[in-house]
Amino acid sequence: MRTPDKPDKLEDQPDKREEKTDAADWTLVDPKTLKVKAEFQRLIPLQAKGELLALEESIKREGCRDPLLVWKGRNVVLDGHTRRELCIRHKKQVKVREIDLPDEKAAIEFILQIQRQRRNLTREAMSYFRGAEYNALKQQHGGARRGRKPKDQSDPLPSTAKILGKKYGVGEMTIKRDAIFAQAIDKIVEDHGDPEIQRKLLGADVRLTHGLARLLLKKPAEEQKAAVDQLIENGEMPRAKKAGTSATRKPKEVAQSFIARLDKKGEGQAQAVFKQMARLLGFAVTEKSSDR
Repeated sequence: MRTPDKPDKLEDQPDKREEKTDAADWTLVDPKTLKVKAEFQRLIPLQAKGELLALEESIKREGCRDPLLVWKGRNVVLDGHTRRELCIRHKKQVKVREIDLPDEKAAIEFILQIQRQRRNLTREAMSYFRGAEYNALKQQHGGARRGRKPKDQSDPLPSTAKILGKKYGVGEMTIKRDAIFAQAIDKIVEDHGDPEIQRKLLGADVRLTHGLARLLLKKPAEEQKAAVDQLIENGEMPRAKKAGTSATRKPKEVAQSFIARLDKKGEGQAQAVFKQMARLLGFAVTEKSSDR
């Protein structure tokens, strides 16, 4: 059984000097002493329910194996909010590694950078974080004020999109679509009124596509809020049925409808259509004489 006051990598058999360095890299603390900043926590998408259950079982058996990242001097959690909650629930101590950051802006960028490196992020969550990074850089550059681009200056946005595209291995247009998606999510969260909705929408158990985000934005406020709550509850939105259609039509019904339409066109038109269809299907078409 691994003791909580020893480094994780016992199998590496480090020398004494390395053990001191690793041990000094984290400390063991009561998770209740760590602070949680809501603005930081809502930047982190919720885990899938299965992953959460597996993590809880691991903590119950072995405690918190990986250190939580905490803002040095502020004692605020940067990464590991779920582990903190689970360790409090099961009365376990946590490992803490302190991160030295100059201000809140740097702390937020640090959190976002960690999220962009997660391998278990959904495609939509990754899209959001790329887009959010692009939008943040756009604001730093000043953007196109009042919707107009400077005439005598080169626009920095395409180069920004190109740099981010190279960074994440996607195309420039993908980054720009990500930016629109991120703006849509931010607007949906703002309209809903509950900031916690963001991490739920980007969570692993919710299927929020670019198209669905655009659709939600078009809905009236109350209808949009109800749709968002339903999406979070069920994980996806039910597909709307087209007006006037109750179920998929059977092949026989389709054929009967097709023949009825041809009858209206006349016998000559019907024969011409059937002959053309037969030729397309590879059947030989024989013209029969009307003489007896």
